[in-house]
Amino acid sequence: MRSGIICCAGFLCAGMLAVRGDVTLVAGGRSDYVIVTPAAATPSQRYAAEELQRFTAEMTGVRLPIQDDTGPLPSRAILLGHTRHSAALLGGAVDLAPLGDDGFRLKTAGGHLIILGSGVRGTLYGVYEVLERWGGCRWYSTWQSVIPRHETWVLPELDDTQTPAFVMREPFWYDLFDGDLAARCRANGNRMDLQER
Repeated sequence: MRSGIICCAGFLCAGMLAVRGDVTLVAGGRSDYVIVTPAAATPSQRYAAEELQRFTAEMTGVRLPIQDDTGPLPSRAILLGHTRHSAALLGGAVDLAPLGDDGFRLKTAGGHLIILGSGVRGTLYGVYEVLERWGGCRWYSTWQSVIPRHETWVLPELDDTQTPAFVMREPFWYDLFDGDLAARCRANGNRMDLQER
């Protein structure tokens, strides 16, 4: 009997440790999170914030507010790009050069989610990675996508850096000439209209 209780207590403690660093973006149809962009955000970073806001609302029914980093750090934030709060949360200066134009770093710190990437496409691609991997979103064409519904949306503790092996990723498919779909599929090349956003 006693060994059974100790075993159950061990499993409970292990389970609590496994979720200790999780970030609950939405719980029960509510969220305290704010999307924070750099004050001098690029068009791509502003679009990344809008896409995160849009698809979070489609998945959960919660529309996260967007603000720039000129104010104080919100109690719960999703930081996009190199904001003035990122270095403090990461414990030092942030060097984005190793990420190139398309790479990104996803990091949870102090209850915040940090999506670091260049102002070219990296931040946007990081947002799509979060939406796809942990939100279950899929974009197959301009007319076919899957955006699941979640009453609660939880991300695990993260420290993930991704840089593409190839500078150009250009599958020849008509729908990928649409800049929005190409960005969501993280494809870029000569024919994709990606530069405006």
